Amino acid sequence: MRDRIYYSVGSEHNPGDPFGRSWLVIEVDGRARLDQFTRAGHSAWTGTVAASALDKLWAALEEAKFPAMPRHPVPAGSAIRDLNVGGPDGKSAYIAYHVAESLPGYNVAFHVLDSVIRQISEDTVKCVPASDSRIVEAIARVPAQDLDTTTPQRRPAISPGTAFLLAYLPARRVAHLAQLELLDLYATLADPALDHAIEFSRRALKIEKSKVDDADKRLADIASKAGLGLPPVPPARDVPAWLAALPGHVRPSLTTPVLEAAWKAGERARLVSISVALAAHIAYLRCAAPENPDLRAEAEDRARDLEASSSALTADLTATGLPLVISQAGNVAEMVSLTNRLMHTPTPNTSGGYRQLNELVRDLDTFLEGKVRQLDTAPPPAACAPPTTEEEALLARIIATPSDLGLRLEFAALAERRNDPRAKLIKLQLTGIEDDDHQKAMDLIDSHPEWTARLEELGARDIKFGAGFPDTITVDAAVLLARGAELFAAAPLRGLRVRAAKGRVGEIVRLPLLATIDVLDLDDQAVADDDVIALAASSHAARLRQLDLRYNPLTARGIEALAASPHLKRLEVVNLDGNPADPVDRLEYYDETNQHAVPTEAGKALEAKHGPLRWLRRS
Repeated sequence: MRDRIYYSVGSEHNPGDPFGRSWLVIEVDGRARLDQFTRAGHSAWTGTVAASALDKLWAALEEAKFPAMPRHPVPAGSAIRDLNVGGPDGKSAYIAYHVAESLPGYNVAFHVLDSVIRQISEDTVKCVPASDSRIVEAIARVPAQDLDTTTPQRRPAISPGTAFLLAYLPARRVAHLAQLELLDLYATLADPALDHAIEFSRRALKIEKSKVDDADKRLADIASKAGLGLPPVPPARDVPAWLAALPGHVRPSLTTPVLEAAWKAGERARLVSISVALAAHIAYLRCAAPENPDLRAEAEDRARDLEASSSALTADLTATGLPLVISQAGNVAEMVSLTNRLMHTPTPNTSGGYRQLNELVRDLDTFLEGKVRQLDTAPPPAACAPPTTEEEALLARIIATPSDLGLRLEFAALAERRNDPRAKLIKLQLTGIEDDDHQKAMDLIDSHPEWTARLEELGARDIKFGAGFPDTITVDAAVLLARGAELFAAAPLRGLRVRAAKGRVGEIVRLPLLATIDVLDLDDQAVADDDVIALAASSHAARLRQLDLRYNPLTARGIEALAASPHLKRLEVVNLDGNPADPVDRLEYYDETNQHAVPTEAGKALEAKHGPLRWLRRS
């Protein structure tokens, strides 16, 4: 099925490129526009491509099996042909300029496109030999005085994050107006139960207006920097018309598929933000009038809107093609689905439910603002070659001895030679000291889902990284017992958080796999004294440094076993909060960052009997 074609080739910043950069857009009906950029300036033409040339182009792309393309080297400094069909939701191919000449199908397709560029530019861009046949008609040069207002590339380039914000930021103003309209509507219904809630809401919205004004100012500042000349947000009655005109001001600047996708995601994020703000407001009113049928119907509508828009936002964010954005794309839908009773009943009608929705409003604001940074973070480069035999052997040693961090630095040195991003992650997590090193590491991890794919396939979740590799996983006891060997062969694991462990601890501690584990978490798993006695008797637990046993029914018998164990001498932290026989006094906070714990009389008795126990004292 044919669609709009975007074709970009060349660079106005490369001295070796004689013609600069060509940006060609061809509509399905053949209408075309070329924008040409050189170091000397910018020119533009419009015209109509002949149907015969379009037929030849589409046949060539079919022969090439577009967007598929063979792997090919891209020499440093070479120009790239960027061909996209359909925009952000369509298909793209990126091919080195001269390599295209040797690719069946692509060689013909790009010759047609380059011929269109030569003819529509009135022989200004002589990228291919002149053709005897005319394939572009009705050619017209765009007047120079119109370039600033009609041509996006004349304006300062915008980033994907900026495109997202331009679409998203009006959400504050629109939601505020919608909430005011909602109050006006329900004030006319004369429901006495709503009087106080409506009055209180009006006062709250007056206070909220300063934040709305701030969002409007921020939008104006961003638009000004982007050279958009966006009119200021008008009075309430004119906001719908202003919002309808907004895409016309911004779309000319959306010159790449990624920018278009970011804008579309911002529009969808605006709908999500408005829906959740209204849902929270309706939930608040229902606290006062839970039996009001109009509010119930309104709540049902908002719940449906929110569910639909949040699911669609996942698809829109995924369409950007940016790995970091894709990795977090489903978070909004997940946040909405986890909101208590929101999706399963019309909407909460208790104060607890309202508060939960109000928290969702704040969380969504934070999450959606975070999209800007993710959209503007460049994707990490891919490795230029697969791991060597030497690296694979070293990786096997890392998995077998996860505590040897020196091996990881050796691996990083080898992997760096082929530009493997794993090398950067290892160095960031082992030697990074800058304030943003942690964020850089998280961005790398989120951009590479393949690093956790095998563990997730085996049943692991909530995977944490350390020193460049998956380090700690959460896993159900049944999965650990059935597939533990595969899990431990997939990554150099040093920490386990075991769930659904009731009645299975005795089996778990007999696993030889535990011999490499430093941290074991059995928090709130109904771990009994016999379980801890089995753990204390297991030689496989000898490496444990941290043990989380919070909120279990342990008595003095189980804790005595921990203290007496000949295998648990390396323990530094044992968290026994919430157990009946906790031998540690409550934490005493003496400032905002430090905490202190001391043994109870029972704890002191344990030390008198078994010697000093580091895990009885925490500071």
